[in-house]
Amino acid sequence: MNLDKATEDESRKEGYAQYAKFMACITAHYLDSKAEYDPMSIFLSSKIDLVPYQIYDFSRLIAEERRSGGIRALIAYETGLGKTILVGMLIRELLSRATSPPLVPRVRRVLIVTPPTVLPQFRDEMARKFGLDFEEPAQGPPFLGDMSIASMDTLKMAEWMERLTEQEWDLVVVDEYHRVNDQNMRGGLVSLLTKKTKHFIALTATPHDGKQERYNFRLKTIAPNPLIVCV
Repeated sequence: MNLDKATEDESRKEGYAQYAKFMACITAHYLDSKAEYDPMSIFLSSKIDLVPYQIYDFSRLIAEERRSGGIRALIAYETGLGKTILVGMLIRELLSRATSPPLVPRVRRVLIVTPPTVLPQFRDEMARKFGLDFEEPAQGPPFLGDMSIASMDTLKMAEWMERLTEQEWDLVVVDEYHRVNDQNMRGGLVSLLTKKTKHFIALTATPHDGKQERYNFRLKTIAPNPLIVCV
C-alpha cells in the first residue's frame, strides 16, 4: 500500500514537472511572438512620448495593412500634433519585420520625400527618436539607397524622374502633400512614385486648399479610396 502511494506521488510530481515545462515553453513562445508580431512592441524601442490619438491612429494604419496588404493613407494632423512621430512609428514597425518568416510582409526600401527646408529636421527626428538612418542623395549620377530621404524639388527634375521609373519601393512617404497638384511638377513626381510602391503615406496639415479639383487629384493619386487620418 505504501509502495503504491509512493509510486503515485512520484508520478504526480513528474506530471507537475512536465506541466511546468510545458507552461514555460508556452509563455516563452507567447512573449517571443508578441515582440515579433505585436505592433505595439515598437513603443518599447523608440524614444517617444505618445498621446492617445497617436496610438489609436497607429493601430488603424496597422489594421489597414493587415486587412488590405498595403497602406494608402493621408495623415492630416494640424501642425505640431505629430505627423512625423506617427510615420516614424509606422516605418519602424514595417522595417522590424525584415527578418520575419516569409508569410509576414517584408519592407526593405523606404523613400521619404520632403520640401528642402523640412528635410534636415525630418531626417534628424527619424534618427533621434527611432534610430532610423536615412541617407540623402550623393553627388554625381542619380542614385537612391534603400533608406533614402530626398528633396521634392530635387526628385521632380528630369534626370531624377528618369531614374525613379527604374526603381521600386516598399514604402514612400511624401511630406507637405498640399504642395502637390495636377498642374505642377510635384504632381508628376507623386503620380510616378505612387505606382512604384506598395505603401504610400501622404502628410499635410492643410489637405484642402479650397480647390476641390486639386484635393480630388491628391486623394486619387494616393488611392481610389485612401484611408484619411486626422485629429
